[in-house]
Amino acid sequence: DINFKNKYVLSGSFRRDGSSVFGVNNRYGNFFSVGATWNINEEDFIKNITWINLLKLRASYGSNGNSLGFGNYQALATYGYGYNYTGIPGSAPSNIGNPNLTWEKNKPFDVGVDFSVFKDRLFGTIDYYNRVTSDLLANTTLSPTSGFPGGQLSNVGSVKNEGIEITLGGKPVVTKNFSWTVSFNFAHNKNRVESLFQNKSISSSPFYYTVGHDLQEFYLRQWAGVDPSNGDPNWYTDATKKTKTNNYSATQLALTGYSAAPKYYGSLNNTFVYKNFSLDAQLFYNYGNYLFDQWGAYLNSDGAYYGAFNQLNTQLKAWKNPGDVTNVPKIIYGGNKNGFRTSTRYIYKGDYVRLRNI
Repeated sequence: DINFKNKYVLSGSFRRDGSSVFGVNNRYGNFFSVGATWNINEEDFIKNITWINLLKLRASYGSNGNSLGFGNYQALATYGYGYNYTGIPGSAPSNIGNPNLTWEKNKPFDVGVDFSVFKDRLFGTIDYYNRVTSDLLANTTLSPTSGFPGGQLSNVGSVKNEGIEITLGGKPVVTKNFSWTVSFNFAHNKNRVESLFQNKSISSSPFYYTVGHDLQEFYLRQWAGVDPSNGDPNWYTDATKKTKTNNYSATQLALTGYSAAPKYYGSLNNTFVYKNFSLDAQLFYNYGNYLFDQWGAYLNSDGAYYGAFNQLNTQLKAWKNPGDVTNVPKIIYGGNKNGFRTSTRYIYKGDYVRLRNI
């Protein structure tokens, strides 16, 4: 580290790590970090401004590697036993191996400002970050004639996370025996798949990793509501949403635009202190994500699971007469044209505010 007059601080590090879980060709990784801080409040032209207590500008960039989640023998070509070969015990290749298997790599960049004014009565932090994760671990497909239908584990993808984090706080009340401190935190993150093996999407139900899309975007058949003329369930036939059908088998899976990752999240914190007693309360909020209800098909089944599972009271809104506008198909014992099958019908907003800690 280098510190010049407590105004300019420069730090850096370098390390070389190795792990036997990787292939013989790529066991070692070189990782570094560099960071700089400018304590602006230490400059002469700021020191004379008495209401500024802290003003700091900082930035950092670096790289690190991940070896977690890698099996001990994924890089090795292995054999398995216990196979039956015309009634005789035998063995066969169980893993094709990959001598080039290596670290998943993160390259985070961050720039931020810290400030405090009016004798620390108002303070805050503003951060912008950009993190690219590359050499992501995924199975790449091989020819069926290779004898390895499960594919080969490889480093083939990259994902970018970009966002901001803001914290603002203050002390509205400060007396001899009592003080109140309040702070508000706001965070926004956007992630995108940057690259995949041969740009081919990877299925990871209920998601479908696709270049240019959110990593946690749901990949489902798309619900189109209920036909008001007869109470039939409807779906869109494909991603264009131009044609509807009551035949579930005639529909296609599609990227929905609904992500399980929140767009915004954060907290509101309050601390009250009276003499030697303190009270802390934290409200946490989450906005912009969607949830898939795994039990929705059983509990809103339109008759498919009547007698087997209790039903939610939404079933009371089922279609009954021509012209009824509802999102619950006509109830038919045994089910109404597969209306309960997996689709965006069971996608719900995940927004909430809750008292997390007190």
